[in-house]
Amino acid sequence: MGGHAYVIQGQLTSERVAVAEHPVQPPPPSLWRRLFGSPVASVEARRVVELPDGERLIEIPPAPLNVSLVDDLRTWLEGRMPHPSGATSVVLEYLSGVPPTVYVRGLQPTGADEPDYYVQVTFSGCAGQAETSARVVSHWAAAWYAAEHQRIASEHFAPFGFVPAPDAEGEDERMVFLPAGDLGYLEFTPPEARYEGQSAFEIDQAIVEAYEGSPLLTRLDDMFKGYMRDVACRCQLCDPEFGDAAIDAG
Repeated sequence: MGGHAYVIQGQLTSERVAVAEHPVQPPPPSLWRRLFGSPVASVEARRVVELPDGERLIEIPPAPLNVSLVDDLRTWLEGRMPHPSGATSVVLEYLSGVPPTVYVRGLQPTGADEPDYYVQVTFSGCAGQAETSARVVSHWAAAWYAAEHQRIASEHFAPFGFVPAPDAEGEDERMVFLPAGDLGYLEFTPPEARYEGQSAFEIDQAIVEAYEGSPLLTRLDDMFKGYMRDVACRCQLCDPEFGDAAIDAG
């Protein structure tokens, strides 16, 4: 499926583990509920998957984090970028149309007494159509958590029963982007990290298809590589004053 994920390492409290192992079943529906077919909320329990190498993957029901974290991220992005650039608007539209998925998982190596738990916020690549946008929002999620981790821990994680690791904030993988108006964001790969023949910029496949036949896409390197000589991220969070790179329609 592709896309990208922002992962926050930590541990679950014993209370949350107990709830996941033995969720409280709702009372049986009343006569009126049965007659009129009012829906009854389903109760999820943890799921354990035995992996081929002997490790165990533990899936913990994420509610209510699956709603509260996503809402918090969106609100924070809106507050930090109240006047989105053209490229930022493209990515925010992606985020609105393709909400991220939140997982609470544990990985227990063979012989380990307890799993190592983590919260994973996954941004879909939409079957290859929006890989760059997914990576941009994951990059923003890292900035959100780095700036707000104490508040997020107290408002969202503590009530749920997740204790984030002290060094959990930050971005595992450095990502560098250039905003380019209607083209959305372009991800820049520095020369030393490129394979032979690789372009300096990656762009959403959906944008490529929208511009099919246009010579514009063949000139991305020539048009934009000058902006990236210092290999600094120009996204609206990292460089709020940059705006959008100028597009030479030729």
